Amino acid sequence: MLFSLKKIILILVIPLLLIGSSCKDTYTRKLWSDNFYNEAFYYFLISKDGQFVVFLNDEFHYVFNDDSGLIKKLLLWKNSKKLYVDTDKTILKIFPNNSVSGKVAIYIDKDNINFFDLKILKSLGFIDNKEKFTTEFKVYGQRYQAKTDVTAYTPRLSSPYNVRIYFDLTNGQKIAKASLSPLTLVADAIMISGKILSFPFLN
Repeated sequence: MLFSLKKIILILVIPLLLIGSSCKDTYTRKLWSDNFYNEAFYYFLISKDGQFVVFLNDEFHYVFNDDSGLIKKLLLWKNSKKLYVDTDKTILKIFPNNSVSGKVAIYIDKDNINFFDLKILKSLGFIDNKEKFTTEFKVYGQRYQAKTDVTAYTPRLSSPYNVRIYFDLTNGQKIAKASLSPLTLVADAIMISGKILSFPFLN
């Protein structure tokens, strides 16, 4: 009788363990694959002069420079608030020293622009993509360890930007520990190198 009871318990427990292991493995694969991971950003900020482009979450700050000058030109456009970040086409790559490069894609719905806006957008490299106009720009920067107090007074995005970040590690390489973020909180404003960061586009 005792043997039968133990056998029944094993029959019940082993499948549960296998299911739990399978679910955990599936969840891990969603977050971290062979050569990429998905990062959820709750803040997307740009300096008012368009120099710095920043993605933030509670763990890391990704700080980029826009060498193309596109962002600076877009911020001068009176309807820049109507733009969105296209997270499906935004791709970044991180290196062992925490440097990051890639492209950020942005778009605007056709319903939100008029003839004059269209001329401006085309001059900035936007192309017709079905129901919206899209463009992208290259970025180069660094990943930093987040400071917990920096975003204390900054509202989060209503839904996070989920961006795929690729990496290429060989021969047992690991990504080094990131340096502390250069972002600071001054009078309820997030700043970098003396420049205020703010939400540039639609949420």
